[in-house]
Amino acid sequence: MGDNIFMKIDGIAALRGLLLDAEKSFGLESLNQHERDIYYATVLLSKQHVELSAGNIYSHELVRDLPRTTFYRVLKGLAQRNLLVAPERKNGAYKVVPH
Repeated sequence: MGDNIFMKIDGIAALRGLLLDAEKSFGLESLNQHERDIYYATVLLSKQHVELSAGNIYSHELVRDLPRTTFYRVLKGLAQRNLLVAPERKNGAYKVVPH
């Protein structure tokens, strides 16, 4: 059983290495974990054609455990970094900036 778990962890570690390489190629390696989680949630929701309201983004499983103050601070920061376009009105939807 121990060898089987090690093989699974080894596979996860390899995937993490691939993810890091991909993040570097898109210039995302400078994002902290909260920024990555929120950005990835917006990309996934966008692909599902879900409106990118703050509420919909916050309800995504990658994000929902963040404190709300952290969530809104990071969301604003992603817009300032031009990874997201902030809505023009308070209830509007964000947009993912393609990279």
